[in-house]
Amino acid sequence: MFSQFKDKYEFYCLGENDEIIPGIEYRDVSFIEDGEMAMVNALVSNSIDISFLWSIWPETYSYTYYESFPAGSFVITNKMSGNMADLVKRNQNGIVLEDFDALVDLLNDDV
Repeated sequence: MFSQFKDKYEFYCLGENDEIIPGIEYRDVSFIEDGEMAMVNALVSNSIDISFLWSIWPETYSYTYYESFPAGSFVITNKMSGNMADLVKRNQNGIVLEDFDALVDLLNDDV
Protein backbone atom coordinates (compact mmCIF):
# COMPACT_ATOMS: atom_id res chain seq x y z
CA MET A 1 0.00 0.00 0.00
CA PHE A 2 2.80 2.45 0.82
CA SER A 3 4.10 2.45 -2.75
CA GLN A 4 0.65 3.42 -4.04
CA PHE A 5 0.56 6.57 -1.89
CA LYS A 6 4.22 7.55 -1.38
CA ASP A 7 4.00 10.46 -3.82
CA LYS A 8 0.78 11.78 -2.29
CA TYR A 9 1.60 11.66 1.44
CA GLU A 10 4.63 11.86 3.70
CA PHE A 11 5.13 8.70 5.76
CA TYR A 12 7.05 8.49 9.03
CA CYS A 13 8.01 5.64 11.31
CA LEU A 14 8.73 6.77 14.86
CA GLY A 15 10.63 4.43 17.15
CA GLU A 16 13.26 1.85 16.38
CA ASN A 17 12.97 -0.33 13.32
CA ASP A 18 15.32 -2.77 11.61
CA GLU A 19 13.40 -2.75 8.32
CA ILE A 20 14.10 0.30 6.17
CA ILE A 21 11.70 1.09 3.33
CA PRO A 22 12.90 3.78 0.93
CA GLY A 23 10.61 6.80 1.00
CA ILE A 24 9.64 6.50 4.66
CA GLU A 25 11.20 8.97 7.09
CA TYR A 26 12.52 7.18 10.18
CA ARG A 27 12.92 8.90 13.53
CA ASP A 28 14.46 7.12 16.50
CA VAL A 29 12.43 7.60 19.66
CA SER A 30 13.51 6.22 23.03
CA PHE A 31 11.57 6.62 26.26
CA ILE A 32 14.68 5.36 28.06
CA GLU A 33 16.77 8.27 26.76
CA ASP A 34 14.05 10.93 26.44
CA GLY A 35 11.56 10.06 29.18
CA GLU A 36 8.01 8.75 29.27
CA MET A 37 6.69 11.52 27.00
CA ALA A 38 9.24 10.78 24.26
CA MET A 39 6.72 9.54 21.69
CA VAL A 40 4.20 12.29 22.39
CA ASN A 41 6.98 14.86 22.00
CA ALA A 42 8.22 13.18 18.81
CA LEU A 43 4.73 13.22 17.29
CA VAL A 44 4.40 16.93 18.06
CA SER A 45 7.92 17.95 17.02
CA ASN A 46 7.64 16.05 13.72
CA SER A 47 4.17 17.57 13.06
CA ILE A 48 2.55 14.15 12.70
CA ASP A 49 -1.07 14.87 11.80
CA ILE A 50 -2.28 11.28 11.52
CA SER A 51 -1.40 8.14 13.47
CA PHE A 52 -2.05 4.95 11.54
CA LEU A 53 -2.95 2.34 14.19
CA TRP A 54 -4.09 -0.65 12.15
CA SER A 55 -4.23 -3.50 14.63
CA ILE A 56 -5.91 -6.58 13.18
CA TRP A 57 -6.91 -8.04 16.54
CA PRO A 58 -8.89 -6.53 19.41
CA GLU A 59 -6.47 -4.56 21.57
CA THR A 60 -7.26 -4.30 25.25
CA TYR A 61 -4.85 -1.41 25.74
CA SER A 62 -2.76 0.50 23.24
CA TYR A 63 0.22 2.64 24.18
CA THR A 64 0.30 4.03 20.65
CA TYR A 65 -3.25 5.34 21.01
CA TYR A 66 -2.45 6.93 24.38
CA GLU A 67 0.62 8.57 22.82
CA SER A 68 -1.29 9.82 19.78
CA PHE A 69 -4.19 11.31 21.75
CA PRO A 70 -2.27 13.95 23.77
CA ALA A 71 -0.17 14.78 20.70
CA GLY A 72 -3.35 15.77 18.88
CA SER A 73 -2.86 13.25 16.09
CA PHE A 74 -5.94 12.13 14.18
CA VAL A 75 -6.13 8.32 14.47
CA ILE A 76 -6.98 5.97 11.63
CA THR A 77 -7.90 2.49 12.80
CA ASN A 78 -10.29 -0.30 11.92
CA LYS A 79 -13.30 -1.94 13.55
CA MET A 80 -11.25 -4.98 14.63
CA SER A 81 -8.80 -2.93 16.73
CA GLY A 82 -10.77 -3.33 19.94
CA ASN A 83 -10.02 -0.67 22.52
CA MET A 84 -8.50 1.65 19.92
CA ALA A 85 -11.73 1.72 17.89
CA ASP A 86 -13.75 2.28 21.06
CA LEU A 87 -11.52 5.15 22.19
CA VAL A 88 -11.54 6.84 18.77
CA LYS A 89 -15.34 6.75 18.77
CA ARG A 90 -15.60 7.95 22.37
CA ASN A 91 -13.03 10.75 22.01
CA GLN A 92 -13.95 11.63 18.41
CA ASN A 93 -10.29 11.97 17.45
CA GLY A 94 -10.13 9.83 14.36
CA ILE A 95 -11.94 7.44 12.10
CA VAL A 96 -12.78 3.76 12.44
CA LEU A 97 -12.80 2.07 9.06
CA GLU A 98 -14.57 -1.12 8.07
CA ASP A 99 -11.59 -2.78 6.36
CA PHE A 100 -8.46 -2.30 4.28
CA ASP A 101 -10.46 -1.42 1.15
CA ALA A 102 -12.06 1.46 3.06
CA LEU A 103 -8.56 2.67 3.98
CA VAL A 104 -7.50 2.67 0.32
CA ASP A 105 -10.69 4.55 -0.59
CA LEU A 106 -9.99 7.13 2.12
CA LEU A 107 -6.42 7.67 1.00
CA ASN A 108 -7.51 7.98 -2.62
CA ASP A 109 -10.05 10.69 -1.72
CA ASP A 110 -8.79 14.13 -2.75
CA VAL A 111 -11.42 16.05 -0.79
